[in-house]
Amino acid sequence: MPYFYCEPKNVKSRTLLLVGDEAHHAANVTRHAIGDTIYASDGKGMVYEARIGRISDSMVEATIMKRRRRQNEPVCSIAVAQGVLKGSRMDYAVEKLTELGVRKIIPFTSTRSTADPAEGAEKLSRWRRITVAALKQSERSLLPSVSQVVRFEDVLKLARKHDLFLLAWEGEKKERVAHVDPRGASSILAAVGPEGGFTDEEVEEAERAGARLLSLGHTKLRSETASVVLSTLILERMGDI
Repeated sequence: MPYFYCEPKNVKSRTLLLVGDEAHHAANVTRHAIGDTIYASDGKGMVYEARIGRISDSMVEATIMKRRRRQNEPVCSIAVAQGVLKGSRMDYAVEKLTELGVRKIIPFTSTRSTADPAEGAEKLSRWRRITVAALKQSERSLLPSVSQVVRFEDVLKLARKHDLFLLAWEGEKKERVAHVDPRGASSILAAVGPEGGFTDEEVEEAERAGARLLSLGHTKLRSETASVVLSTLILERMGDI
C-alpha cells in the first residue's frame, strides 16, 4: 500500500491533505484515483489510513478512516552525531539512519573534518528532504530531525541530556557494542567522526563527557558505514532488530 508524508498542519479532525510533491506523486506516479485507500504519516507519531475524496496534481484530500500511533518505531530514542561528510556520502548516512529508526541526526565538524561547514549548512534542506523519502520507504511514523551543523564541543554538551553516550573510535580495540547493555536507556547518543576520525584530544574530551568508547571490528570502516553499523548494533541490543 502506498505510503505518504502529510505535514501535521494538513491533518484535520476527519480529513488530511497531501500537497506539493506528495500530491503530484499520488496523482501522477502511483496514479491514485478517487476512492483509493492510502496511508500517510504526519512525522509526529501518527499514521492514517484514509480514502481519497478529491485529487489533482497539487492537492489530494482524503477522509481519515483509521489512526495508529507510533508505528514501526524503536522503543529507545537514538540520536546519531555524524561528522559531516562530502558529497553523496552524507546523503547515504542520513537516508540509512532514517530507515533504521534513528530519532535525531546531528551533523558536526571537528578538527579533522574535510567537509566545509558552510556547504553542510546549504545542504541541510536536502538532508531533511531525504529523511522524508526514507520515512516513506521504511513506513515510519516519526520523522527524524536533522539539526544545524554544530561543532564537536556542542555534541559533548548534548551528551548529558542522554542516558548513554557511545562513541565509535578506531583506537579502541577491546570494547564492543556487545559489551554494552542499553536496555535501561530511554535515550542514546551515538557519535561517529568525520573522514579523518577523531583526534586523541577529542577522544579524551568525549571520555570526560561520559562517552563509552567502542570498536566496530578489526577493519577500518568509512564514516557513513560506521554510523549505520553502530546504530544497527545498538538497535539489535535493544531488541528492535
